[in-house]
Amino acid sequence: MTSLVSKLERDGLVRRHRGPEDRRAVLMAITELGSGYLGRLRQQSAESIERLIDKLPATEAGALASTVDALVHPSLLDAEERDPARPPTVSHGPDLRPRMLSTRSIAQEVSTR
Repeated sequence: MTSLVSKLERDGLVRRHRGPEDRRAVLMAITELGSGYLGRLRQQSAESIERLIDKLPATEAGALASTVDALVHPSLLDAEERDPARPPTVSHGPDLRPRMLSTRSIAQEVSTR
């Protein structure tokens, strides 16, 4: 673990500092460069997953959308609460408004988990 953190620090992706209350503890924080790098990795991952999902038949893509929705919101697994006529939606983010799940949003949900 130490060598991995040392490499990340050497590459400017994280920085280490001593714990304020316990100087024996070494804490690390992601840098702006590291945050940007992580964002690019997540985007690349989402795009890769999106390309794979685009190859699925529509019925399988729909089943995947429902599965991701249920994983994000486990209460949707309750059959009594689920309306099969309702298209899959997911709510998250600061406004918590439902949005339709698209291939891109499925890929982004999967890549950030």
